Amino acid sequence: MMMDTKRTFDELIERHASSPEARDRILNNRLYGYVSSHLAGAHEYMAMEKLLSVSQDSAFDLIVLDTPPTRDALDFLSAPERLVGALDSSVLSWLGQALHPSKGLTLGLLARGVSRVLGTMGRITGRELLEQLARFIVDLNELFGGFRQRAATVAQAFRGSQFGFVLVSSPRSAALDEASRLGRQLQLEGMTTDAFVVNRMPPGGGAASAAQISQALAARLPDWSPSTAAASLETIVRVAAQQSARRRESQERVDALRSQLGARSRVAPPAFVLVPELPADVQGSAALQQLAQALLEPPDS
Repeated sequence: MMMDTKRTFDELIERHASSPEARDRILNNRLYGYVSSHLAGAHEYMAMEKLLSVSQDSAFDLIVLDTPPTRDALDFLSAPERLVGALDSSVLSWLGQALHPSKGLTLGLLARGVSRVLGTMGRITGRELLEQLARFIVDLNELFGGFRQRAATVAQAFRGSQFGFVLVSSPRSAALDEASRLGRQLQLEGMTTDAFVVNRMPPGGGAASAAQISQALAARLPDWSPSTAAASLETIVRVAAQQSARRRESQERVDALRSQLGARSRVAPPAFVLVPELPADVQGSAALQQLAQALLEPPDS
């Protein structure tokens, strides 16, 4: 992940540096690797830059972005604003002013404050390295304007009509609560939940009565003894009741979440799609086709 992030950061420097000389100074600076890896929101922002680049490429008709779990997803979606906040931080602004080459390098000023900042990067000493830091900060400041503009473009795109958000959850109570929090945070950030997919929805236990099940057993297995047939019937009825209870409880939780999201929504409430729990793991084209059919069915089916 770090190597991919740095590679994307390198591409940004290549495209947006004010001059070939500034580009080379940044890429060859000993502090560049640290900043490109540790600037708040840098990893997520680089992914956002790549998403913006791909979205502007006419070769793609549809882009699907699969985010990590809730907490990481929120970090991912708020990365543009967080990076702008980091770029606008008082520490970086102060460093840029304090270390500007045209103002000279004041070691007394460094002793009073900059050393605390540099301490996060490890033990750094020597005037040559301080000179590199001064030039590096100035060169980065020249790039900040472009970063801010593109971060604002990404943040605006997230809230536009061309982006849709689909929340995916299982019907478990904890998973639905987590998805609800994510939906709430999206709304607070000005983003809209377009659809909600409930995966692994338990099927019902069926509507057949005990008498109907008994008749079916007798027709299929006529050689079974009465005691064996009775024991099997009891097991089938019990499992069917448990399955029906699971389905009912899951449906109640989903309906409660649907009501919550509908009450919060300022526009049309999100569509709900229930994907049934399959008897085995999804492997092969047949299972994928089952999932595709469930997703393509009308909402609430």
